[in-house]
Amino acid sequence: SASAGAACGGTEGNAAEGNDIVSVRNPYSALSPALEAAGTGAAGTPAARGGLYTNLASVYIMQGDLKQAAQCVLQALNIHSKNRHALLCLVYIELRNGNNKAALDILKAQRLPAPLD
Repeated sequence: SASAGAACGGTEGNAAEGNDIVSVRNPYSALSPALEAAGTGAAGTPAARGGLYTNLASVYIMQGDLKQAAQCVLQALNIHSKNRHALLCLVYIELRNGNNKAALDILKAQRLPAPLD
């Protein structure tokens, strides 16, 4: 859907700009159509699409764009609500935003055990 790409950092360039300029402004813009087109094969499974959005959220976190990261995490959770990595990203985002209670509530609701690694 168009909202999935826009919610997770996809940008729509106008005809005068061209795709090359849009890609320079947002190097991840090409991922949104790829995510939308991932309807067949292993990449088309909900778990795989959720994983792609979670990975994109991690990139936004590393860039310091917590708003875009949160949108990607929510998209991942809409696709696959039990995605452990997406849930942990959401906890991290809540902690970074100073929402300690919200982060704790997410952990309690999911009862995520501590990772073994």
